[in-house]
Amino acid sequence: MRKFREVMGTPSPPKRFDVQMTGPDVLHGPFLNKGDAFTIQERAAFGLTGLLPEAVTTLNEQTKRAYLQYQQQPDDPRKNDLLVATGTEPEGNGLTLPDLLRAPSERVRIVLFILLLTLNAGWTDMLCYLSLGHVFSSFLTGNFLFIGLGLAQGNSGLLIRALVAVLVSFVGVTLGSFCLQRAPQRQTEPTSWHNTFVRILLMEWLLLLVFAILWHVTSNLSQQAGVQILLLGLAALGMGIQGALIQAFNFPGVVANALTGTVLALGQRLAQGLGHPGPESQEWRWGTLFRLILCFVYVGSALVVALTLASMLTPVVPMIIVTIAIFALFFPSRRATRSLPTSSS
Repeated sequence: MRKFREVMGTPSPPKRFDVQMTGPDVLHGPFLNKGDAFTIQERAAFGLTGLLPEAVTTLNEQTKRAYLQYQQQPDDPRKNDLLVATGTEPEGNGLTLPDLLRAPSERVRIVLFILLLTLNAGWTDMLCYLSLGHVFSSFLTGNFLFIGLGLAQGNSGLLIRALVAVLVSFVGVTLGSFCLQRAPQRQTEPTSWHNTFVRILLMEWLLLLVFAILWHVTSNLSQQAGVQILLLGLAALGMGIQGALIQAFNFPGVVANALTGTVLALGQRLAQGLGHPGPESQEWRWGTLFRLILCFVYVGSALVVALTLASMLTPVVPMIIVTIAIFALFFPSRRATRSLPTSSS
């Protein structure tokens, strides 16, 4: 059902529309979103206060600003990248990753993909924390705190582990992002993006395979500081790579490797609902539910690791999860029967 309709009998131009949406739903609709051109009165009426830059600029001013930015690019590839980033590249040149997330036949696959990598992050984080010197493989906020704690307490072991996790994770994000940027930013078929993701995921899979083998061949792991640091580096590199993949979807509040952004996004949605109550779109409800499920998946994975730490399979599970994620990218597409969250919801 459409959330807006033209009010008949109004002069043309301009036309007038009766809009039944508020807040982010207005911004998510390309037919309605004027960006900075919403006046102060319109922002108050549609619940957009605080969601846009304070300055009000006309559509003509926005067009001139965008064209000036386009002209300032030094070469054609940079101009093309700018058009892709702003969503203004001519239609018919293929699918971007956000386009793929909006495709009904791909949403279930991508949601499953994100859930699996979130499960992997929670599992690996808890495994590293409990067995590799109380440092996380992907939760970088905690590791930055451990760097400060190690300095304050003179604990060189904690300091080294935390630094390794942060630096190697950064390398992983850079590597994953570099591989994505080398791929065409618009691809003609969803399967082309699947193949791109599989190639990058295979790097993480190999890292986790070495992680599992090294874990099992090392006796008395708690006394092997050097091996602990090597295992931590392997895990952090893999988590960085998968973090770059999830970040490429531009899904607000979803990075799979930590929940801070997810909780912030949920809080913002709750505040918007309390401040501007009104009809909620199915996209909005599913986006909120999806973020809640991510939180439960992360907590659940940590709980299972804590209960099964002594099992020989526990260090192998991250590799198994990535294997499932790879195969999920090859499953035949099926049209989604429900509207699942998009990159803007």
